[in-house]
Amino acid sequence: MLADAAQPRLHIFDNTKMPPKKIESIELRDEPGWITFGIDGKLVYPSTGEVVDTRTRKIVATLKDENGMDVQSENSSRSISRAESRARRQSVRDRWRE
Repeated sequence: MLADAAQPRLHIFDNTKMPPKKIESIELRDEPGWITFGIDGKLVYPSTGEVVDTRTRKIVATLKDENGMDVQSENSSRSISRAESRARRQSVRDRWRE
């Protein structure tokens, strides 16, 4: 798999041939900056927060925070409002007090 930082896609290649042949692309919700695989290789975690099954090549989950908001390590498509930023900081402070 290859993360396409210019488009919201993961590209899948057959690298048993030279040159590698593109098999499929999976559309994501944002442009991925990186991907990582689970320890057993069954799941792929792009930086955009989706979880992709390597066998079916389908998105099987999306990561969400405790408020149901999408989680990703990079967010180039949306800026966080001041009110949302304050609410997130308050939420973190509240969790530390528990």
